[in-house]
Amino acid sequence: MDVPGEHGPMEILRIMNWFFSTLPFNQLRVFLFRMLGVSVGKNVSIGKYTRMGPDVEISDDVKIGSRVRVSHTSFEKGTIVKDDVSIRYSRIGERCLIQRGSTIHGTSENNVWIGSDVAVGHYWVLDGTGGLIIEDHVDTASPAGAIYTHSSIKKRLLGEPWGPKGTLKAPVRVGTCTWIGAKVTIQPGVNVGHHSALMPNSVIIKDVEPFTMVSGVPAMKVKRIRMDGGNVTFRGPG
Repeated sequence: MDVPGEHGPMEILRIMNWFFSTLPFNQLRVFLFRMLGVSVGKNVSIGKYTRMGPDVEISDDVKIGSRVRVSHTSFEKGTIVKDDVSIRYSRIGERCLIQRGSTIHGTSENNVWIGSDVAVGHYWVLDGTGGLIIEDHVDTASPAGAIYTHSSIKKRLLGEPWGPKGTLKAPVRVGTCTWIGAKVTIQPGVNVGHHSALMPNSVIIKDVEPFTMVSGVPAMKVKRIRMDGGNVTFRGPG
């Protein structure tokens, strides 16, 4: 037990983390974060006031902006994280772009898995509480959408107390080469097929077939997507 008025080991690490984040030179910040146990590759930049929690691995050529909060997360080569992002319990693939203000939160039981060449738009919420996988070449357009893998609707309708007990959890998977428009909401338990397009402002409450465009509240099939070499065409829902 820490003696009152004294700083315990965790508090000392927290203070050191904050101090390192305020230093004016990137190379110095990177060097000292390595001293704290953060695995940092080559040609990495870390913005001012960014905090690194435990179990963080940063590969080569990664750029992390200012005021970012990261813990229990790995970044593969060439990923860019903009300012004011919060990420925990996540695995981010190569050449991803995480835009400003986004929140990506998994848990120790269910990490968020994001593939390569994925772009997450400004102010998105990616909830991995129930398990979230986003495959390669997916875009979530700006601004502000959400993918949820948990819900408290049932327990609140029943008047049960707030908290994790009794919360519905169901995984979400987004297939490769999918485009998700701005302000889309994906509900727990949904599987989005590959080569799909989810139009802006839609609410996705059921699975989306591959090569399908959906739109609306709730979202319905509006087009079939056809691909022929480098050409993409959209045809009627039939």
